[in-house]
Amino acid sequence: MRLGCCLLLICLTLLTRGQAGVTTLGIQLKPVIPLDLFDPLTTVEDPPLSGSMELTGGLAFGMVVRHGISKAI
Repeated sequence: MRLGCCLLLICLTLLTRGQAGVTTLGIQLKPVIPLDLFDPLTTVEDPPLSGSMELTGGLAFGMVVRHGISKAI
């Protein structure tokens, strides 16, 4: 099973073609929706520190920069 997965990964790596020298940029913005699956209010009491955190909705954003190093990577 493990050998088969390794062989499949090697074959897919040899068959794929990258774009050498191409740089791409991706920007992501998505809403964060609180679920009742988790406790929305968490408190931490560890002397000398204490605090609380509440799970609320909001926005999450991020960015990815990719650069093609060679045709295979």
